[in-house]
Amino acid sequence: MGQGMSRVYVEKYKQKNARTGGKGILLIGLDGAGKTTVCYQFLLGKHVHTVPTMGHNKETLKHEGKKYDFFDVGGSMLVRETWRLYAKAADCIIFVVDAHDRSRIPEAAESLKKLFFGEDYEAAAAKSKSVNSTAYDIPLLVLANKQDLADPMNSDEIEKALDLASLPVRSRIVIPTDAKNGENIQAALMWLTGELAK
Repeated sequence: MGQGMSRVYVEKYKQKNARTGGKGILLIGLDGAGKTTVCYQFLLGKHVHTVPTMGHNKETLKHEGKKYDFFDVGGSMLVRETWRLYAKAADCIIFVVDAHDRSRIPEAAESLKKLFFGEDYEAAAAKSKSVNSTAYDIPLLVLANKQDLADPMNSDEIEKALDLASLPVRSRIVIPTDAKNGENIQAALMWLTGELAK
């Protein structure tokens, strides 16, 4: 756990998955969004007390005869710089957003755009739209987490605020979740495994 991911590792990981049928899932979001709590709900089906992820955790889920590697990558400003490298090894991206903390939604939207388009994301996004690029032909699952707190944003609000329609992904969905209680985690897993089976 916690070791960095190099380009060589990415290539070897992708080659191994091509042989074995394994899938890599990038689990990201801003710090404090609940990524690690979501990860352990997927893996164990229960709430586990966690500490902030400083680098990354790699956990494996075996589900219905398939193997899924979850790369739970920290959301601090410095660690976000590594998201693009991790994304190259991913078959799906899960973006966890704190739907209760409206003040950080613009930061979450900017971080997501930088993941797909780089630092100069506004120019790259405009170019991508003009040529209908599919830079990442993978599914994007957005979890609107912390629905148990007062006045959280709903799925439609999150979709609009993050400008998900502008992202070059094969498919996308926003699912409201409460990771502490496991609300909608199974629905998210069903969508994820269904998309990865296509």
